[in-house]
Amino acid sequence: MYVQPQDLVDAGRCKSLDAAQQQIDAKFQRILNNTQGNKDDRPWGIVQLDKRLDPADDWVGYEFETGFDKKEDYHRACNYLWFKQDYTCIDREGTGKYPMEIVYSPQNAAEVFAGNGLLRATVQFFADNDMVPAKNPTTFSRRDVGIHVNISTPKKRKSSDGYWGADPVLNKVNKALSSITRDQHDELYGRHDMHWGYGNNRGKYWEFKLFRSLPTLDRITTVETVTKNLLKLIHYYEDNPTAGDCTNAYDVLSGKSNRVMTGGEVNKKPAVKRAQKV
Repeated sequence: MYVQPQDLVDAGRCKSLDAAQQQIDAKFQRILNNTQGNKDDRPWGIVQLDKRLDPADDWVGYEFETGFDKKEDYHRACNYLWFKQDYTCIDREGTGKYPMEIVYSPQNAAEVFAGNGLLRATVQFFADNDMVPAKNPTTFSRRDVGIHVNISTPKKRKSSDGYWGADPVLNKVNKALSSITRDQHDELYGRHDMHWGYGNNRGKYWEFKLFRSLPTLDRITTVETVTKNLLKLIHYYEDNPTAGDCTNAYDVLSGKSNRVMTGGEVNKKPAVKRAQKV
């Protein structure tokens, strides 16, 4: 469910719990009818979700574009997401006769990488119930649909101040992402012809449009692994803002190397080593 009735009352959106429940029920009915809009109310515009997260951890939230050709599978997915996951949104964007884009609220990175991510739980639910999402590419104008990842770090949150423009860290990371080959894109992202992989600045978050939506647990493992390794690249440039361009982006993103190598650094100070979370 994208919010609870009390959340709407506390935010001043409704005057009573009954009115709030009616609003939530009406929204869910539009979702079941597959007539909902895109980018409607987001829970983080109503609830202070940051308070539910660890301020010392990185935060990760995925957007999963998918859909179904069978109405019963679409309804089963909607009911699972609405009643079993907190603060999850369902837009009408994706593939198949009943397209859906599932927008998950951010989680602590440690939770996601421990196998407890909302995206993984969703794909596991599909597998457990023999639900087969519609084939990719989409019935919309784009050639295929994807999984986007939104990433926030403690340093990003401290320095962003709501800024949405380009920043030095993002510039370096995007340059690294653009350096890997077509075959490496296919391996890491499952595609190569959608934006070539890049990040956008979203205030406290960077949004990276990288992955093709292949709703299998193996693909989700790859998505989580690349996300975890992408954070290594981000951390490196947060800690070493004057470092040169990354020369081994594929090795870092694939996990073949834990060390970011560059073409030279302007400053002569050694790279900062981050303490590993236990």
